[in-house]
Amino acid sequence: KLYDLSELGYPIKLGEAYGAPAFKAWVEKGYAYISTARVEIDSQGGYYSASASIWVVDITDPEDPQSFSYIWTPDIATGFHLTEEYAYVIGGDLRSAFGETGNSYWMIVADNNDPEFPVVFRTLDLPGQGLHVTGDRGVVYVAAGQAGLQILRPEEGEALNILEGEDFEAPTTVLIPDLPTSRIIATPQPTIWPGTPTPNYLFLTITPTP
Repeated sequence: KLYDLSELGYPIKLGEAYGAPAFKAWVEKGYAYISTARVEIDSQGGYYSASASIWVVDITDPEDPQSFSYIWTPDIATGFHLTEEYAYVIGGDLRSAFGETGNSYWMIVADNNDPEFPVVFRTLDLPGQGLHVTGDRGVVYVAAGQAGLQILRPEEGEALNILEGEDFEAPTTVLIPDLPTSRIIATPQPTIWPGTPTPNYLFLTITPTP
């Protein structure tokens, strides 16, 4: 659903597109990129996700949004970053989509040169829960929970460096040196994990700086 929020106290619904249940959305250059999946019940009464994707919706006319394409994903997407050539998607299983500790985490890279027919050409495993992804000039940065900051060249399948969560003491801000960008800063944030009395996970947010 799309709303006009020019008056925050009186949001006005403009348009709506129908698809699978949505978990998260990102808006880039006239398109909405929506994390979707069907939630199914297995024979043991447990839940799992099926037909997961990034659903691309053309919202250039917000009163008439149109389904444009899909980027098929291994499971539910929790982070998204778009460049001129590539779409980077991170995610995990159904539990991780609801903020719990999941069993598997991943990144996919899709060729976005033809946005109507994006092609996934690489899938990488992540050592921790992907919370945020951004990138610059071929280097991608993933905040991966307790696993720290993952620095990757996904097109080449290369891990440049791994900074573990315990390498940081909040509220220290760390500038990543000797990379083809000087604009990425990782800021650790201690987080209380449900059911524990003290912070035991150190999550990283990645913020572009001028």
